[in-house]
Amino acid sequence: MKETGIIFSTALVPQVLDGTKTVTRRLYGLKRANLNPDAYHSSFLLNGYWAFHRPNQGWEPLLIKCPYGSIGDQLWVRETFAYCTPENSLPFYIYKADGGEQPVWGWCSPLFMPKRAARLWLEIVSIRPERLQAITLEDALSEGMVPDDCKGIITSFANLWDSLNPKHPWSSNPWCWRIEFKLKR
Repeated sequence: MKETGIIFSTALVPQVLDGTKTVTRRLYGLKRANLNPDAYHSSFLLNGYWAFHRPNQGWEPLLIKCPYGSIGDQLWVRETFAYCTPENSLPFYIYKADGGEQPVWGWCSPLFMPKRAARLWLEIVSIRPERLQAITLEDALSEGMVPDDCKGIITSFANLWDSLNPKHPWSSNPWCWRIEFKLKR
């Protein structure tokens, strides 16, 4: 079983904890497909690799292995944290998503979170590549989006996506990994 770290922003961690976020979309590992995302129209699993086919160009698929793993593999959540070493006590970790005060020494980036500090473990339930704009209303809700009176749920998701992925905005409709997971703790 593969174990891979995956970063979640501080705002999304509580949604993972309460079960309102059970799907995430990620770009990592799809750089070649996203050089010209419109050139690829379908994908399928072939010996552990996803094959992206280019119509009208013969059988020359682009083969990409998903860096996050496959069904049953585990993801450990990397989140903003701090390592506390109080006097006369055992050291421990605290997490910014819990809403506590900022430690005197500051918060550590999730990039530097060691696996042993992870409090959230996710099991991959399904995984596949898909175009970003193929998201359904159900998936947007599973992404943790909350219905808003002013905007549609898909529009809210598109705005969130653009804030997190400025190099691959919603309008470019990139390929992404659609990862459905369940919380293991």
